[in-house]
Amino acid sequence: MADTIDLDCGIAYGRIAGWLDDELALPSENNAWTYACDGGSCRIAIEPLENRSFGLISLERTHLLVQGDETALASFYKLFTLRFLSAGG
Repeated sequence: MADTIDLDCGIAYGRIAGWLDDELALPSENNAWTYACDGGSCRIAIEPLENRSFGLISLERTHLLVQGDETALASFYKLFTLRFLSAGG
């Protein structure tokens, strides 16, 4: 059974896709990326969501779905939180 991270986040689709493509250089196919770590792997799918508006401020949002091996999932989530969530990305 695969573990899952299912997250709607206030980060632009292009920023996440660019990070996956350019900084992590992950292989991708059909808007899904594969992350491998310590013999395990996980599949990462992202899709843009409708922006949320608060007066003059508009927040881009993205749905992030990661499924796979527990070890690879934990490693990817650590990288993701360090890059985008811990310091505001």
